[in-house]
Amino acid sequence: MRARGTSRARGTSTSASSSRGGRPASPERVRELVGLPEGTEIVAYCHSGSRSALATLALRAAGYDARNYAGSWHEWSRHDELPLER
Repeated sequence: MRARGTSRARGTSTSASSSRGGRPASPERVRELVGLPEGTEIVAYCHSGSRSALATLALRAAGYDARNYAGSWHEWSRHDELPLER
């Protein structure tokens, strides 16, 4: 652990943002899974930014203020000055 603090990060599988057959999940289903009010700011990340890009699209379609952290964990983990929780 690099630093202590309150994390508001919540993990979920990107498969949760799609339905069977690879189609995007409905906005209603995404809101059900996320459990936060529409308009909430969410920054999606994964290992490299590609899966979180798909999640960002689903989150935006569901009414969230969603952004993709394109560098994701691959970038964040290289900076010793940034907080890290295990």
